[in-house]
Amino acid sequence: MLLLRVALGAMLAQEILLKPQIQENLPLSLATSAAVFLLCAGLLTPLAAVASLMTALWPLLRPAGAPETLHLCMILVALVVALLGPGGYSLDALLFGRRRIVLPPSNDPDDASGGPRR
Repeated sequence: MLLLRVALGAMLAQEILLKPQIQENLPLSLATSAAVFLLCAGLLTPLAAVASLMTALWPLLRPAGAPETLHLCMILVALVVALLGPGGYSLDALLFGRRRIVLPPSNDPDDASGGPRR
C-alpha cells in the first residue's frame, strides 16, 4: 500500500508540474498538492484518493479532453487506494489503528478449515 500511495503521489506531482490546465486552476492545483502530501504521508488516505481521482478525471471532462494512459492509470490506482485504505505503514494506521476482520470459528466438527460454511 505504501508503494501504491507513493506511486499515485508521483503521478499527481507529474500532473501538477507538466499540465498548464492544472496550474491555471488554483483550487484544483491546491487540492492536488494537498492530495500529494496526504497520500505520501498516509494521512486521510481515502479523502486524498478521492481528490486524486477528481484530478485524474478533470482532463477527461473537458470538451477537448482525450484519455491518456497516465490518466487511466491514475484512475485505477486512486480507486484501489480509496477502496483498500492506507495500509500499515501510514499515519492513519498510527493514529486510528489498523482494522482487522476476525471471523468466528465454525461449530461444525467436520469442517477442517475452521471457518463458517456457505
